[in-house]
Amino acid sequence: MANAKFTRPEEIAATLGISGKVVRAYLRKTYPRPASAKGSTWTLNAKQTSDTLAYFKKRNPEAYKKAQAKRTAKRTPRKVTTPVVASPATTPDEQSA
Repeated sequence: MANAKFTRPEEIAATLGISGKVVRAYLRKTYPRPASAKGSTWTLNAKQTSDTLAYFKKRNPEAYKKAQAKRTAKRTPRKVTTPVVASPATTPDEQSA
C-alpha cells in the first residue's frame, strides 16, 4: 500500500479483489465525513485500513484468498525459456547434390 501512514480505498479494493466503490460505500457508513469533504480524496489511517480489511475479509474470505492468489501470480516472475532454433532449411541446390 502507498505508505505506512495513509492508504487509499482503491488500494484496499485491489487487495480484496473488489471495486473501490464498494469500499467507499462501506467507509461512508462506518466513518462519516463532514459535508465539506464530499468529492475529496479518501485517505485512511492505519486503524481505518485494518478495520476495513477485517470487515471485508470476514464478509467474504474466499474472494480475499482468490484476490491474493491473483496478486501473487502477477508478482511471480515468469521463467525465461530459450528459443527453439529450427534446423536450417535445405535449399534446392543442396537437395540435388
